[in-house]
Amino acid sequence: FFFLPEEKRRAIRSIYAFCRHSDDIADQDVPTAEKQRQLDEWRRELDVCYSGDPSIPMMKDLQECVSEYSIPKDYFEELILGVEMDLEHSRYQTFDDLYLYCYRVASIVGLMCIEVFEYTEPETKKYAEYLGIALQLTNILRDVGDDAAMDRIYIPLEDIKTYELKEQDILQKNYTAQFTNLAAFHAERAEEYYKRASSTLPAKDRRNMLAAQIMGQVCHSVLEKIRTNEFQVFDGRTSLSKLQKLLIAFQVWLGLK
Repeated sequence: FFFLPEEKRRAIRSIYAFCRHSDDIADQDVPTAEKQRQLDEWRRELDVCYSGDPSIPMMKDLQECVSEYSIPKDYFEELILGVEMDLEHSRYQTFDDLYLYCYRVASIVGLMCIEVFEYTEPETKKYAEYLGIALQLTNILRDVGDDAAMDRIYIPLEDIKTYELKEQDILQKNYTAQFTNLAAFHAERAEEYYKRASSTLPAKDRRNMLAAQIMGQVCHSVLEKIRTNEFQVFDGRTSLSKLQKLLIAFQVWLGLK
């Protein structure tokens, strides 16, 4: 977001603050009923943001953002529905089930952001959707060990079964040939959505989507690093250094010059 004007950076920060707080509510170590109560209260704060005079500084900032860039309220409501899915589900049977989750917690953030970036072509909304799916699938693979420690498995159970694994193999972090094959399949699925995003982004909107393209390339590089490390995802998060991220950002920026 360094490449954005200050007013747009401020707007993006307000969106991310909302998303982060929503996620933090769902990730608390408190009873599910308490999480649900807080999310219901958060919805009411969102109502005030769109129709009244919010008292919370975070919502005041968001109100300025949604007013300036006409971001639909239902995007934020969809995001809350996404984090609520973590209250109800710790497994996903099929990829279609997982897709809805990825759309709500990742694609919808992209759809908010492109309003701030100011797109001109309707196809750019599909770009945001596909890129969000790619990013979330990358995150799922990167975080499979951390999620297993919390008794969460986001890789679809039908895929786990296809590769002759059981839930316990993931929860016990068994690094086997079958798991490597499963992870490679999951990585290839993420790769497909990176390709879809790239092919969908209209040339007319490429310059305005610079920040999104940088984020996409950074996460794609994480996916490549996971592959290079032969899917050793049970022993800590795969990440890039600040310098690596900066180099990627400038490479993407130079590609638009």
